Amino acid sequence: MKPTKLTDSRCSERISINRTVEINNGSHPISIKMVNISNCGFGALASQVFQNGEILKVEFSLPGYEQNSKISLNAQVIHSTKVNNNFLIGLSFQDLTPHQKLVIKEFSNFHKRFDA
Repeated sequence: MKPTKLTDSRCSERISINRTVEINNGSHPISIKMVNISNCGFGALASQVFQNGEILKVEFSLPGYEQNSKISLNAQVIHSTKVNNNFLIGLSFQDLTPHQKLVIKEFSNFHKRFDA
């Protein structure tokens, strides 16, 4: 997994990943597919459009050195772009706890070893 190059609009490099994310914003949870993650947000593919600025309650897990770590937080929709029959959405993490930051940073550092 190779990090995506850093641009001015990003806080850190993105790491390609394939994880399920649960969105719990109503009576019916929705699953979307995370395609990349950085220290400040993630990209995902969804079967439905989300509005820019919308706040979503998201839950996902990241593999760590010893175990998976579950992360539950709010994320704000930054963009939603139609791609074939899906939507590519960019989400920004909102109010990460110190532990959540550590889990994401650990995951990122683990994968940067392969980009040497």
